[in-house]
Amino acid sequence: MKRVMLGIVLLIFGTVGCIPTTQQIETLTNDVDKLMVAVDDYQEKFAGEVDQVQEHIILVNEAVKKKADEGLVEQLVATNEASRPFNPYADEVSAILGLVTVIGGIWVKGKIDEKNKINSKYQAHKQGVEKTMKEVSSSSNAVLKAVEAQLYENIGEARADLGVV
Repeated sequence: MKRVMLGIVLLIFGTVGCIPTTQQIETLTNDVDKLMVAVDDYQEKFAGEVDQVQEHIILVNEAVKKKADEGLVEQLVATNEASRPFNPYADEVSAILGLVTVIGGIWVKGKIDEKNKINSKYQAHKQGVEKTMKEVSSSSNAVLKAVEAQLYENIGEARADLGVV
């Protein structure tokens, strides 16, 4: 396409400022006819490539639509699989996505384990406090009753500060 444009520009510059003869006009029109054939050839070739790329885009887009409600990694896997017929790097991308999935799974498991550990500590603390409060409640000692009241007040304030319901 660049060659065609360059040829047209050279023809135009070659004829600017000259009064062409009939022979020159005939040569120019013949050259333009040849250039138009070349332009048509490029257009046909280009149109075929555009059609092929559009088919690929539609194929990949449909794969992404099917995974729209899933996570990013699942969408990327679907996109890669849909592009496999024309993507020379599909195997490498699959390997990378597999690695990302494994690492992500390990990271998520670690976060879940950490959350469970924190929750277990909270439950143990809660049970210990409740047991102590039962013992205090069954006691008739006024000091213990005051400590119980202060403890519940402190727990309420701490929960409010931390946004715990």
